[in-house]
Amino acid sequence: MAAPNRPPPVTPESFYDDDAESNITYDGNKIKGATFMKLISKLTSSGSTDNQYLGDFLLTYRSFASSFELFEALVLRYETARDDEIKIVRLRTLNVLKTWIEKFWFDFSKDVPELSDRCTEFLQGQIDQDPTSKKVEQNLLTKLERSLLGTGGERTITNTDPPKVLCKDRSAPLLEQNAEEIARQITMIEWEIWNDIKPWECLGLAWTSKDKEDKSPNILRMIERFNYVSGWVATVICTTENLKKRIKVTQKFVQIAEKLAALGNFNGCMEVVSGLNRGACYRMKNTINPVEAKYGRVLEHIRHVTDREKSYANMRHALKSCDPPCMPYLGMYLTDLTFIEEGNEDFITEFNLINFFKRRLISETIKAISQYQQKGYNFEVVDEIRNQLFGEKVFDEDVLYECSYWLEPRGGNELPASEKPDIFGGPKKLLVEKEVKFETHYIDGWPFYPRDSPSNIEMEDDQFIVAGTLEKIIERLTHKKSPDNSALLPFLASYRMFASPSELFELLVHRYCMPEVKDPDQAEKYHQLVKTPIYLRVFNLLKSWISNHWYDFANDGALRQQMLDFVNGPFAENSGKFRVVLEQNINKQVEGSPAVQDAPEPHLPDPSINPVTASILDFHPEEIARQLSISSHNLFSEIIPNEIIIAAESGDISETPTIMSYNSYYDQLENWVLEELYNSGENRNTGAVISRFVEIAQLCDEQNNILATKAIILSLEKTFVKKRKEDWGKVGYAERQFFFETKELFKEAQQDKLNAKLKSLQSPSVPLLDNYIEEINKIITQHPQPYKKENMINFSRFKLIGESLGKFQRNQQRGYSFQSVPVFQLYLGRHREHIETDVLLAALPEPVERPSGSISAGSGVVSGDSGSQAPIDTDQLRFFLLDLILNDEDFKSSVSSIVSEVIEEELEGFREEMKELTRPLTEFIDSEAAGEFADTEPVCIFFCIVLTYSRVLEL
Repeated sequence: MAAPNRPPPVTPESFYDDDAESNITYDGNKIKGATFMKLISKLTSSGSTDNQYLGDFLLTYRSFASSFELFEALVLRYETARDDEIKIVRLRTLNVLKTWIEKFWFDFSKDVPELSDRCTEFLQGQIDQDPTSKKVEQNLLTKLERSLLGTGGERTITNTDPPKVLCKDRSAPLLEQNAEEIARQITMIEWEIWNDIKPWECLGLAWTSKDKEDKSPNILRMIERFNYVSGWVATVICTTENLKKRIKVTQKFVQIAEKLAALGNFNGCMEVVSGLNRGACYRMKNTINPVEAKYGRVLEHIRHVTDREKSYANMRHALKSCDPPCMPYLGMYLTDLTFIEEGNEDFITEFNLINFFKRRLISETIKAISQYQQKGYNFEVVDEIRNQLFGEKVFDEDVLYECSYWLEPRGGNELPASEKPDIFGGPKKLLVEKEVKFETHYIDGWPFYPRDSPSNIEMEDDQFIVAGTLEKIIERLTHKKSPDNSALLPFLASYRMFASPSELFELLVHRYCMPEVKDPDQAEKYHQLVKTPIYLRVFNLLKSWISNHWYDFANDGALRQQMLDFVNGPFAENSGKFRVVLEQNINKQVEGSPAVQDAPEPHLPDPSINPVTASILDFHPEEIARQLSISSHNLFSEIIPNEIIIAAESGDISETPTIMSYNSYYDQLENWVLEELYNSGENRNTGAVISRFVEIAQLCDEQNNILATKAIILSLEKTFVKKRKEDWGKVGYAERQFFFETKELFKEAQQDKLNAKLKSLQSPSVPLLDNYIEEINKIITQHPQPYKKENMINFSRFKLIGESLGKFQRNQQRGYSFQSVPVFQLYLGRHREHIETDVLLAALPEPVERPSGSISAGSGVVSGDSGSQAPIDTDQLRFFLLDLILNDEDFKSSVSSIVSEVIEEELEGFREEMKELTRPLTEFIDSEAAGEFADTEPVCIFFCIVLTYSRVLEL
């Protein structure tokens, strides 16, 4: 597409020129070509409106005019409308502006502040001049303000819980993870890019132009991502020396491609298939043939869907039957746009009219892309997998072919004809020859000049950091070729044990602002091989830092300002396309969690209830459990991970304010339970209150709110151990059983069982802090800080600590989807004094004395000394027996002995009866007559089994 001719100066008269071949031509009733003024005139005319024309125009106008030129033309049209049509023309002009701001808000965001300022000035001026249209223009101003915040056209993702993560061990190597989970994480990465693609990136083959980074940044990101994933697939296959392992990883990639297609991520599926079809991979028949044999149908399906024949006809057909969300292969649409651009002129006829027929074709393709941006994917981001998907090694085609020919020589020869590649431990030749040397300018004080040596870094398998100086650890986390991605999140969780946030940030800025290459001819290569990958690693580290540890910046205003200055300064200059992502993350942290959507309808109490004087019985138990989970998790999410380390190191929480708040909340819950029990004595409804508390504890346990469950159960136990069992008689059997089992769980003797429960919790949850503190204390004790070289950090130790904190943070990051109801929070949060157990019990009514005597078997009555009979509550009897079994070791032992004797007697009788039942069959089988009925033997055995099974059922 040729550079667009700028539209001629717009004059008011141009809008009222009669239609003529010099300013407009038609194809049927649709515009084929027109001048810029005539296109504006048709958009805002008093005749019938064409919404499709408006959409096509706004999607493609940048191919022949700038956003400022369009806006000024609309203003002129608005201000110069003739008296006989002023109302309708102005209304149509405002409608164009409304559609522009609502559906193409990124035009204003991209051109901030000039275009947005000009638009605000115009709308405010019209409000002042024409009060009759004030409401319309004020509404437009509000929409414009939203667009400037980046929220004007955001897609909505359903706020339902994402499916369960399919990882057994998040820290395991990438290809040992579940294939579907890998596919999900690939999809989440690519959706972020796909969703960012703007219509103007699709105009004029912008992704192939000289200034493509500015004109088409997100399409370029998608292309780079495609090449990276495709190269990663081929690299893994061609660098796996063992044949069995090579077949296994190839099968894994086939599984991943299948899962990507099932998720509707056809772009990702195409990436993997492209890697499998690379010449270096496809030629290795010893590898491919076993995969074809086992996964033939799967391969046939994914190859069918990704077939390029007939302009991707199979994929287009699959898209029609695919429910969103889904992502088509972007290259399919880029091919369409290329054919349209190269097959149609930009301007037509001798009058140089804008070829709007061509723009309409382009618009249809852009709409096809846009329709798949409306609904996003809802998977939980697994950082451990995601980081590996950014940091895998990718070798070029020459390296891959050399490896391929070494692994499977030409002509089926057993011995390779070439020298063993250094990747497989051969002579260090290949990569040395490929290595490009860059001579850079010197920056005084730049901390990353020292080369790797035993005095500053120790690595395992040249990939994983064991120990190093702080500078070397950061250099390895952001390494241009082989970063230690497994260490990124543990590092961010634990670095405060050996460095301050300001020290880390300063080193990251130095790492990003690297020296420039001296030779101008090497500048492009240096940018590609060195700067770009390091920029990406620094971006990824900053993004994780901001997302997971914002408190470092929230608690230090100076550091926060330094970070903002860096993001909007050096970072924006070199990585503009990533700056937006960081800004969105910062805004998200500053604004806090969004309002809960799709939450269950709350159980509201009677409006007349006063929360300051209310009782627990005035509220719905499920809603109390929900509100407890909200308030518990809010406090849990505010705990600073570094305080867990401080508590683990010192055993003292006096210097950990967020942990102290969390513990104070536990005390508050305990006081709440005790106060309600205290008040129940006066109201003589203690049994009902206990029953309600056990029900709430059960609901909290179901919601994984272990903190509230523990506080309620252990507070209730204080009434139970003091023999208030008469009040417990009103508690249902299932609730009492839950109470006993849960009470036992929180005893020290059951610590292993409790730990197993806590480890199995799924988010959202509110766990107990003690377990995290104990786990980290154990790591600190078993891995002392000193390293064999004094200047090096024992990173293996801190990585273990960081991994433990990573589990803690994952629980913090996902809250409950319940609405906070103020009346409940007022009730739960009101000030309560601590009540000692003795004071509580003294306030409760005296227990009712029960008549002495014996229980008549099966009668349901108690026989006293006087011979009178009193009815007994058999449900309560069952409760007392259960209590004795669980809490009285002597009673438990006696019952166990009795049961064992009874079972043994029953088994002995069963054995004798079985002998009698099977004796006729045994005698028959041993007799000579058995041969005559050989065919009936299975039938006899069958009936014997039936008889035996029937007797077992009776017993």
